[in-house]
Amino acid sequence: LLDFGCGSGQFTKVLSEVADAEVIGSDMHAEAPSELKGRPYIGPEELKEHRGSFDVVLAMHVIEHDDDADALLK
Repeated sequence: LLDFGCGSGQFTKVLSEVADAEVIGSDMHAEAPSELKGRPYIGPEELKEHRGSFDVVLAMHVIEHDDDADALLK
């Protein structure tokens, strides 16, 4: 499960503790946020390498912050 636009990583961390799945955070920062230190994280440069690798992608409170939602979803 990819939590795209994970921000601080707080929700990603909690989700990884309760979900029966590997949960990976991703955002526009090269380094994982402090909440995700030592947990799986994918920065923007690596994200394309993982295209098609996830069964579920969450993007909570992400789309409304982007000027081109169509391009973001593609």
